[in-house]
Amino acid sequence: MKPGFLLIAAISSVAFAQDCPHGDGDYCGSYVQKTGNYIYTCTDGDWVLKEVCEYGCFVVSAGYPDKCISSPGSSNFSEMYGTINPNSTTCPQGNERNYCGELIGKTPSTLYECHGEGEWSVVETCEAGCKETPTGFDDYCVATTDCPDGDRMYCGSAIGKDLHHLYECSNGVYTDKGTCPNGCFITTRGDNDHCFTQNDVVPGFFINAYTVQMLKIHEGYHESFYQDDDEPQYQSIGYGHLCIPSVEESDCKQLQSNISQIEATIILSQDIKPFESCICKYVSVKLNANQYGVLVAHVFERRHDCQYFQVSNLRTLVNSGQFDKVPEELLSYARNSSQSLSRYQDLADAWIMKSDVDLTCPPSF
Repeated sequence: MKPGFLLIAAISSVAFAQDCPHGDGDYCGSYVQKTGNYIYTCTDGDWVLKEVCEYGCFVVSAGYPDKCISSPGSSNFSEMYGTINPNSTTCPQGNERNYCGELIGKTPSTLYECHGEGEWSVVETCEAGCKETPTGFDDYCVATTDCPDGDRMYCGSAIGKDLHHLYECSNGVYTDKGTCPNGCFITTRGDNDHCFTQNDVVPGFFINAYTVQMLKIHEGYHESFYQDDDEPQYQSIGYGHLCIPSVEESDCKQLQSNISQIEATIILSQDIKPFESCICKYVSVKLNANQYGVLVAHVFERRHDCQYFQVSNLRTLVNSGQFDKVPEELLSYARNSSQSLSRYQDLADAWIMKSDVDLTCPPSF
């Protein structure tokens, strides 16, 4: 994991593509299933690392190169590229969408829509001001209600309430709609937040949403540094990110205490990548999405490297097709504690859980 965070939760990752998704150009690693806060240059399908983004990488829509964020918290198009030319004959970024007047050199606190070849029309006047969003999403008028972005659904983590719950806000009154068993997806515009389904793709991860949520529950969210139960000689932060050999001598030195859940999730997505690649490399039989996620979670949670899995009995059982023996093998790894047993019972249960999605590893693994 490297320092720096992309604070845009709703940018979806592109499937692992050998070719350049939108032609030759610069892409954030998070958009093309590579290291999240790196910029990669793609030329005729060949990828070359260009630079590391200290404060995260800014994903821009087709027609503009992705860029490194210049300072913490800076993520809007105007901060990266300046004001858009209102006399352009095409829509900015090639997107027919809504834009704040401030961004396009028109009347402030007014929402405009761009049509076709740079034709603009007024959508509405924004009484409480206009909100610019990360590129690729509609700008929108700030809500005049007591809900942060208007009456809609919100993930609990976005409004300081229970983790992984979904809430409905109406005129400032919140109603808990229940737990999201596969995690909650936070949007960056005025759309409803929503629960992930089991096999949804979580931006930055190759394992499915069910496994991501299971890992988060197992590791627990810690906004500040803490002593890790499995590795008591080290400190950790977020969702089990180890500061090895110490905070001062690791990437953790550049992390601030009180990191957000979004930041912690991005760190987890980067920490998990070597283990996602490991399982793809050393499993030679077809797995469904849940089975793949279980093996990744197992290797990650035990803090083992890939060499361990390569010579393990678990790998032998999987590659010989003895899937019925895998749950018992997983339970054999449980340490003498109720927490460890509970974790491995979760993994064993997930292994036999039905999934209609087969796993196909990307060429980049």
